[in-house]
Amino acid sequence: MRTFTGNERSQMFDHYMICITGRKTGQINGLESAFVYRNGTNHSDYHNVSYVPYFLDEVDNQTLRAEALRKCGGDASRVQCIFDYIFTDEQVAEQTLNKDKQQQAAAREIGEFVGQI
Repeated sequence: MRTFTGNERSQMFDHYMICITGRKTGQINGLESAFVYRNGTNHSDYHNVSYVPYFLDEVDNQTLRAEALRKCGGDASRVQCIFDYIFTDEQVAEQTLNKDKQQQAAAREIGEFVGQI
């Protein structure tokens, strides 16, 4: 499997959004918005045209990556926790890690129960 660089990932995102939505960023306009606005506001009051999503593979700070991995239980497969640690904060990452552990425990429990049927 080929590994893509950060710049390639951004380009792939742009290409995907053009293919799916016909626009580079996948942003919607005011006519497509599913929200109801009040107090004289509209879609453009809440719309950030410069938004580009973060990509984990674009993080060059290896110290931060190592710290995130450690805080997320040393498990590189816990990508959601690592992402949250790097791009938000430790508290959000901890909540994500706890939810992940709860979901894994529930999945194991369901698997054991189904295996007994």
